[in-house]
Amino acid sequence: MTGAPTKFYVFKPNMKQEIMDEMWRDIKNGEDYNYIMTCDSYKEKKVDSIVPGHAYSLLDAHEFDFKGTKTRLVKIRNPWGKKEW
Repeated sequence: MTGAPTKFYVFKPNMKQEIMDEMWRDIKNGEDYNYIMTCDSYKEKKVDSIVPGHAYSLLDAHEFDFKGTKTRLVKIRNPWGKKEW
């Protein structure tokens, strides 16, 4: 998008924890430095209002403790959407 160096991850439910932690560190660093970040869905069917094969802006990332479990959330936006989150 900008010509700047990029990193690309493909999230899979059975990913090794080390790779997921590295991906999370990169997302948090990008957030701290106000980098432009995007994500997309590669699922073939609609899941929880995520449109298949569509790009989203990654707006924010937070990590917190919920009932003793480390929880990570990202806030995404569909620039073309009207009611998706």
